[in-house]
Amino acid sequence: MNIIRYTAVVLIALLCISCGGKLNRQITEAEHQHTEQHDHPHSNTKQGIKLSAERLNTKQAIDTIYMGRVSAGEIVTKKVVVRNEESEPMLLLSSRTTCGCVGVEFSTEPIQGERSRDIEVRFDSAGYGGRFSQNLYLTTSLSEEPLHLVITADVR
Repeated sequence: MNIIRYTAVVLIALLCISCGGKLNRQITEAEHQHTEQHDHPHSNTKQGIKLSAERLNTKQAIDTIYMGRVSAGEIVTKKVVVRNEESEPMLLLSSRTTCGCVGVEFSTEPIQGERSRDIEVRFDSAGYGGRFSQNLYLTTSLSEEPLHLVITADVR
């Protein structure tokens, strides 16, 4: 019985060594894809952030933007699609962050009804390490309630 256990442990160890760590890399990439494509209402940036007065007024307009794996000191940007779900034009009015390391650039031109536009989110990883998370709030002409974006990254 001990020989069988020993043989099984050796075979598993050899299998792990022969894959050269690829198993860990695949899991990490799968987790990243899950973060990007997750379908719950707090993380739909892959299809675009859908904005409506109803969604903003329920105070449930929260989306997560994963900036990826970032080297310490690196500045990364990500384009994110914002979609106006209303029939009337919408304006992006202002932004507020919980950290100066996060910023956003957007056009002040109206987004016509049922149309989309890219915004650009920026993260400066200088001084950070490990799992990073900060908040970004965008005020629109649809509601006094802002869109809440949670900006996350893994800083190496």
